[in-house]
Amino acid sequence: MSVFRRPTIILAAFLLLFTLGRMALWLVFPDDFSDLGGAQIIHAFLRGILFDASVIFTFAGLPLLLMSLPFSWSQSRWWQGIWGWLCFILFIAAAMLIASDIIYFGVVHRHVGPELSALAKDMDLIVAMATGSYKPALIGYLMFVVASFLLWRRVLSTSPVTKPKRVPVLGIVLCAIPLMGLSIRGGTGGKPLNIVNAFDSPSPAVGYLALNGPFSMYHSLRHSRSIDVNYLPWDEAVGITQKAVLRPEEKPLSNDYPLLRSAATARGKHWNVIVLMLESWDAAHVDALRKRENLEPLGATPRFDQLTREGVLFDHFYASGQRSMDGMSAMLAGIPTLPGLPYIGRGMEQSELGFLGHLATQEGYQTYFLQSAKRSSFRVDAIARRAGFDHYYGAEDIPATGHTDRTTERGAWDYDTLQYAHRLFAAARQPFIGFIFTASTHRPYQLPGEQWHKYPGSDQESQYLNTLYYADWALGEFFTAAKNAGYFNNTIFIITGDHVSGHRTRANDVESLHHLPCLVIAPQLVPSITTRIGSQLDIIPTIVDLAGWNVPYAALGRSLFDATSVGKRAAFAVRGNIIELINQQGWLAHNLTRRLNSHFPGDPDAVDSAERELLAMTQVAETLMLRNRVYPGARLLPDAVVQAQPAQHFTASH
Repeated sequence: MSVFRRPTIILAAFLLLFTLGRMALWLVFPDDFSDLGGAQIIHAFLRGILFDASVIFTFAGLPLLLMSLPFSWSQSRWWQGIWGWLCFILFIAAAMLIASDIIYFGVVHRHVGPELSALAKDMDLIVAMATGSYKPALIGYLMFVVASFLLWRRVLSTSPVTKPKRVPVLGIVLCAIPLMGLSIRGGTGGKPLNIVNAFDSPSPAVGYLALNGPFSMYHSLRHSRSIDVNYLPWDEAVGITQKAVLRPEEKPLSNDYPLLRSAATARGKHWNVIVLMLESWDAAHVDALRKRENLEPLGATPRFDQLTREGVLFDHFYASGQRSMDGMSAMLAGIPTLPGLPYIGRGMEQSELGFLGHLATQEGYQTYFLQSAKRSSFRVDAIARRAGFDHYYGAEDIPATGHTDRTTERGAWDYDTLQYAHRLFAAARQPFIGFIFTASTHRPYQLPGEQWHKYPGSDQESQYLNTLYYADWALGEFFTAAKNAGYFNNTIFIITGDHVSGHRTRANDVESLHHLPCLVIAPQLVPSITTRIGSQLDIIPTIVDLAGWNVPYAALGRSLFDATSVGKRAAFAVRGNIIELINQQGWLAHNLTRRLNSHFPGDPDAVDSAERELLAMTQVAETLMLRNRVYPGARLLPDAVVQAQPAQHFTASH
């Protein structure tokens, strides 16, 4: 076992370093973790070992294995020295990252993330800070490096094993390889460990304590890059953005949190809320919307078309992106996936955001989240917890209703998902909020039975239409059940898609790339069809408005029922590195460097105003995300709303 002496000591040194870093974070910033009880703190420290081991083995796993090889040459001083000193370099680098992360945590109250890519391009600033205001910390770090060097040299200077027992040692090494792989992945689950998995507790503080700086930096940088978005003076950009998203009677609650506001008026009774995010439903295939454009009916959505007579149908409603996760971040957090920043489930969730589930909980709601796909698909199980939903169900939890004997690789059929949701809602304590994400209209377009095979073609669109016809039937049955159960009359229903199907989009037409159906059915709403512009970013403000919530919230949108915004509304969408803005006059596509395309047939001069609004909203959203100033955490919320503090003139790249 002496072969493993050095690797074991080195591994223990890494684990001790990360544990001490976590302890320092807890001790230096007690206010951030003051709400945690003893059991939660212990849970965070134990849970943190998982994230520590993942990042340690990602970078130091191979050198440790190479130091453990049971051969005479691999136990020689030169071989042990190469990999041992490489581990030392990784060790002092990890120490620097942990120390820097602790310092930065005091500024943004979260671990370093995507902003590291911007900071790395400004080394002059980093050096100036290290040798200036943080000079004592730098001296302490250098003393730590010297002490570590002396101890490391002592460990590596011990006599090597000259005749290792190859067979047993090699067997241990071979067994260690898959164990290291499992440590890097974080277990045997379907998805590798990521930042969002830290937030498996109702308290975000547990997640912040469990995470470590190197893990957060590594996973954030994998999905982000530096973008300079300082287009306008900060106050001007904030003013333009607030004008676009705040109702006249809403006032920002803090200059440090420009998107934070409270509902203008409370309406008393708290209605139930059910949000249905339907996979790949788009306006191009819904007859109620096709009729508005004088297009021939397709006959795929008769139940949805019938429902439009009971609510308000928005015929100019748009997705905030082209992926399900884009729609989810917009509808759960009120913030789109932004260029250069990771999307939800890949690091976005480390920022404090006004998540829908947390807002509902503060208003006394029961919270439910269901998706037809498997629990861990797209890490939605972890996302739902981070978003504040107490009850989460994936395909493994949804029982078959017996309406078909076929299975689907998507997880659960839409009918089964919606009927299970109905049973939960019918038995729930009111008020409740439910978020449902369906899947049957996703490729490969499987059908539960031939009775829904309405379109005979073998092309992809015909197959999609068949699944849409089935999903529409399942949706109609859900509403029939809701009406029979009695909670229909006390519930706000918001029905929309996650993104377009892609079958009838036109690359040179931004509207077709994002056009979704959106139907709102709610008590006291007069059924109608409106041409008012809307997007997924407007969902949270709409819920706050219709349900009469008083809780402060933040979103890059405004209520769909804000009458004062008629003719002034815009939909903000992101397509990769392209930002698109759609308003009543036309649309604009911009790559944050120049205009790519625009269409303003009635007023060509309107493109300048649209570009200014697009750049201002991008600047504000990117900057607030990087500075963690979208929404104050639970600890900071009371202070943030009591008195607006002087505005901070910060930029996105610093």
